[in-house]
Amino acid sequence: LVNVISMNDKFLNNMAINVKDGRLPENDGELAISTRINEKFKTNYKVGDTITLNVGELKGTSENQNANYYDETQIKQIIERQPLHGTALLDPRCKILLLVCIGFVSYFLAGEVVSLALMLVYGLFIALGNGGKWAAKMIITYIVVAYLNALLRYVQVPVLSVIMSVFGVTVLKLIPIVMMGLWILRTTYMDDLMVALQRMRLPQAVTIPLVVMFRYIPTLRIEYRQIRSTMDIRGISDTVWKRVCHPLATIEYILIPLLMRCLKVTDELAASGTTRGLELECKRYALRPIRFSWPEIVVSLFGILFLVGLLFIDQTKIGEIILWRV
Repeated sequence: LVNVISMNDKFLNNMAINVKDGRLPENDGELAISTRINEKFKTNYKVGDTITLNVGELKGTSENQNANYYDETQIKQIIERQPLHGTALLDPRCKILLLVCIGFVSYFLAGEVVSLALMLVYGLFIALGNGGKWAAKMIITYIVVAYLNALLRYVQVPVLSVIMSVFGVTVLKLIPIVMMGLWILRTTYMDDLMVALQRMRLPQAVTIPLVVMFRYIPTLRIEYRQIRSTMDIRGISDTVWKRVCHPLATIEYILIPLLMRCLKVTDELAASGTTRGLELECKRYALRPIRFSWPEIVVSLFGILFLVGLLFIDQTKIGEIILWRV
């Protein structure tokens, strides 16, 4: 994926872009590319080369200016054709209930077998609702961290081994919660969440911070990607190795711009919420039907019974089985 942007004089001055070869573009038939393009895509573009870009279809022109306007019926049809399926379509209250129960049970499970069973079962639950890749990634992460934590048994540094062991166990407890929580963020519309929280009769002092938090985390991810794109334009690579070897550069190039954007995003989200009537106490509606019906009841019951069963199994000999051996 390549970002194509236009720049004015003010943008160029603020970004302090240095021209390595040639000159800056002077008309719409010219462009400047970052030195990172050749490194990232293994190409060998030089000054004077012709590049063909597929930029897609431009919406909003005089020929198709009506393509961006839909009536209420068309909007509902678009919503009904949304890509969510399976468990992702469950009521937000059902998802939040399962998240709270997972967080509670995860910290009380001590056995390795039951902890892995918790990850696998709820990983399958997430995979059935637009989260197959995410569940696989988190399960692999869990197994890797578990093996690394097992290696710490052979480290005999008095203080460091205890600290690292506690840290490793804490990470293992958090992985199921993070897996479920981020999946809920990706598969829950904010309007649906607001309606569900209002039907739970929660006060606005609770619903507004929750809704803002749900919007804040994905927005920060977008801001970080934009910072990475800006770094690519300026020819500054951002790798894990450079973050470790050059922590001050990481603070300068990533953390400080991200903190500045956090302040701006907070004001923008507050203005957006006020514009959309977030503070109003009237009854809310959503385009999708929000009902805690039989699917949600069955999933909630089976999910809670499964977690209770894990707690009982953890007290048996199965909970004493050691899986992660090195």
